[in-house]
Amino acid sequence: MKSDSIQESILFSLDGKNPEVFPFLPYLLQDFWELGGSPSSIINLIKKNSIHTKFPKLKVLDLGCGKGAVSIQIAKKLNTEILGIDAIPEFIGEANRKAREFQVEKFVSFQVGDIRECVYTCFDFHLILLCSIGPVLGDICKTLEKLSESLVPNGYVIIEDGLIPNESDFVHPAYTKESDYYEKIHSSNFVIVDKEEFPPSKMKGENDAMYALIENRTKELKLKYPHKADLFDSYLENQRDENYYLEHKIKCVTFLFQKKD
Repeated sequence: MKSDSIQESILFSLDGKNPEVFPFLPYLLQDFWELGGSPSSIINLIKKNSIHTKFPKLKVLDLGCGKGAVSIQIAKKLNTEILGIDAIPEFIGEANRKAREFQVEKFVSFQVGDIRECVYTCFDFHLILLCSIGPVLGDICKTLEKLSESLVPNGYVIIEDGLIPNESDFVHPAYTKESDYYEKIHSSNFVIVDKEEFPPSKMKGENDAMYALIENRTKELKLKYPHKADLFDSYLENQRDENYYLEHKIKCVTFLFQKKD
């Protein structure tokens, strides 16, 4: 049951719905190193707010790290010690390969794990990253509450999230209305230190490029597994829908939070 649950969480974060597609995710997403998180936005927030200078050696926890793109680029540019956790073994294997390629394997460690459980066993981090994985830990209030236990006093959290504009009547289980989102933050023990919005124009260009690559991989899988063609078509349709939401219905924001202590 727990295995099914983590699979459902991963599928949700990677825009899938049918659990049968789960074993094919590494193949479908093999062309991407960056999965969700924007390394440049995150590094910019860290440097802009001098987080890397506030501790003797910045200790970072990257939850849902994917193939390690964010962690590795942070380690390459800043003085950091990073632990990345993801539930897909193939992603962790690629993350470790990339760490060696970028010569940061002494500073970055990647391991397979369920991030919903890891928040109860990982402690004393200065910064936690949760990049574009949806409400795996609950709504923003519950998420911050759980992450709080893994942070040092006055520690930081960076979350990439999508918000529904207040004037919109759009509804989606992965996204929260702006006003509700900020209200929940105000009731938490965190404050917003800084944020960056991702422009829709840039979003469309990146989405189109990613969609084309995924479409090619679905064609290859349909040739190899013709009896599963509907499964792959459905995943591609979910990608198309999600791209539309992100480009027209959702405000994408990278938040920097600080724990109040």
